[in-house]
Amino acid sequence: MKPTFVVIAGPCVIESEDMVMQIAKELYEVVNEKNVQFYFKASFDKANRTSIDSYRGPGLEKGLSILQKVKDIYNFGIVTDIHEPWQAKQVAKVAYYTNSSFFMPSNRFVNCSSPNRKGSKC
Repeated sequence: MKPTFVVIAGPCVIESEDMVMQIAKELYEVVNEKNVQFYFKASFDKANRTSIDSYRGPGLEKGLSILQKVKDIYNFGIVTDIHEPWQAKQVAKVAYYTNSSFFMPSNRFVNCSSPNRKGSKC
């Protein structure tokens, strides 16, 4: 039977593997027997924080490893963010869809606003 609608859910950012796996388990229990197409969404790097000091995530390699585990155990499609073109190839190995950010990540904003940037591209 064709799914009746699509659901995309998950934590905003990967805070820990344990937390992500617990959320994935609970979501699986909710959607497993429903007629929905489900995608698990979480960010390995939440670069659009309002404070440069805020937690951004575990980073590309560790984050993708956690998302791959969710995919393998629960058979979820994975959705995550990319912020730099060079990330696309590696992320595509795990994620079904990516959300490409069209904003200036906070780290670039700080780099671009620095008086010592000396010709860096922003």
